[in-house]
Amino acid sequence: MTLPPPLPPPGWYPDPNGAPAQRYFDGSNWTDQLAPLSMPMVAYPVIQGGPMPPSKSAVAAGLLQIFFGTFGAGRFYIGTTGTAVTQLVLGLTGLFFTLFCLIGIVLLVPLWIWTLWRES
Repeated sequence: MTLPPPLPPPGWYPDPNGAPAQRYFDGSNWTDQLAPLSMPMVAYPVIQGGPMPPSKSAVAAGLLQIFFGTFGAGRFYIGTTGTAVTQLVLGLTGLFFTLFCLIGIVLLVPLWIWTLWRES
């Protein structure tokens, strides 16, 4: 044997007849009392006075970027960490390959001179 579903508590509910209003349910029966549907509250944005001053110095960010741009220091300073990490990775990769090429040239030039001397 199944029990009937419990009745909702007394209160205002959407009209079961489909009218664009709310009807009061007293706990056992629907009453004849109707109330208009309430309008939803609209939240308006709060307008603050004037622009906020930047929290970071543009001059400091520029100087950091000029002197330590390979490491993304200026980008880390202003908070754009995604760009800063990309700049850091590419900068270190470029620095590694530059040093690799310079060391290679330093080693290849004497080797080339030695081979020329040996052939003569």
